[in-house]
Amino acid sequence: MICIDDEIPFDLPHSWKWTRLGNVFELRSGQDFPPEKYNDKSKGIPYITGASNIDGNSIIQNRWTEYPSVLAPKGCLLLVCKGSGVGKMCYMSLPQAHIARQIQAIIPFTPNLTIEFLRIAIECRLNEITSQANGVIPGIAREATLHFLLPIPPLKEQNRIVEKIKEIDPLVSKYSKCEQELEYINSSISSLLRKSILQEAIQGRLVEQSETDVPASGLLEQIKAEKEKLVKAGLLKKSVLHDTVIFKGDDNKYFEKCGEDVVCIDDEIPFEIPKSWEWVRGRFGFIPMESTKPKGESFIYIDVAAVNNKNNQIEGAKELRSNESPSRATRKLHLNDILFSMVRPYLRNIAIVPERYSNAIASTGYYVITPSCGFHPQYLLLLMLSPYVVDGLNQFMKGDNSPSINNSDIENFLYPLPPINEQRRIVERVNCLWQVL
Repeated sequence: MICIDDEIPFDLPHSWKWTRLGNVFELRSGQDFPPEKYNDKSKGIPYITGASNIDGNSIIQNRWTEYPSVLAPKGCLLLVCKGSGVGKMCYMSLPQAHIARQIQAIIPFTPNLTIEFLRIAIECRLNEITSQANGVIPGIAREATLHFLLPIPPLKEQNRIVEKIKEIDPLVSKYSKCEQELEYINSSISSLLRKSILQEAIQGRLVEQSETDVPASGLLEQIKAEKEKLVKAGLLKKSVLHDTVIFKGDDNKYFEKCGEDVVCIDDEIPFEIPKSWEWVRGRFGFIPMESTKPKGESFIYIDVAAVNNKNNQIEGAKELRSNESPSRATRKLHLNDILFSMVRPYLRNIAIVPERYSNAIASTGYYVITPSCGFHPQYLLLLMLSPYVVDGLNQFMKGDNSPSINNSDIENFLYPLPPINEQRRIVERVNCLWQVL
């Protein structure tokens, strides 16, 4: 006689008893067959190989055998004991079937035990069985199933329990579905709210417009003057001065003027913006990227995976020796540049360059956005993080092996430009709201 008090998981009513599963149920372990002993022509009896044959309470028949040796009879309980579906169960609804090694058939010795109650008892403590699964391919040993402690109530009470479970099971399923939906909402609500806030911000609906703000049209003149100055200093090519102007016509439609040519672009405008705002192409609002090469013995390198897209911070910068520089290390960085990854799966890797990385070099996997004087750097970061920009640019993704967008996709994209003071108010409001999330 051995004391097993530490094995007993809970107390039972006086009319119930504890027993080992192997004392009251027969356990049949399956046997695998080589391909020559089974077929897909419905010849012989069904051959159940594993979890893939079990769909809820239904058995999927796709193999048959004319050489059955381990039979699972109708009404028994099938338990997946090996593989990825370990612990999966199903009632045997077919007259009989041969079972493979991944299946155990549990068959009652006496009519005083209902297979439906057995399934309930096992499901309640399924983790105790599946936790014993071991090996490279998870498996439940035959001894573990036979040794399982089973609470046995009187037959009539077994039937009452089964009927009650059937009655409440639809409610449990409904609750489970609601719980899953709630968990999804709770896990994604912060991200969804952030996206919603950004979208409201870049459409001019997050903060009020002020009549004292200098309209964004004034910023366009400042951007043009800034580029002319850089061209005169030899820092930019003269071609950057040949750009377009976007305006609203008397018919309330949007047009774009390039030289003497005027084209209606009303179908490109994604949403309405306040009167004090302007639409600009990236090639006009951004300062062109600069190329560089590593200098000195070592340099700080920022690859496309170096940005954490959860907090939009650069966390994986590496110090490399200059003579070991990868060929893609050519993007020159400046303080407050915006790193925008152009390759999948890193498209949402977006960050602003802090002072400690202002002399670093980035991968060509990034489009490096140097804001012109018309963009507040923090507003530009929020703009590039917005669903409008990320999802809008994602539609240009091309390529099979390494999908990516092109420089021209970013440069030709339309960006909403608010007055500079409103940009500051937007940044302040977004940061305030994000702290609450």
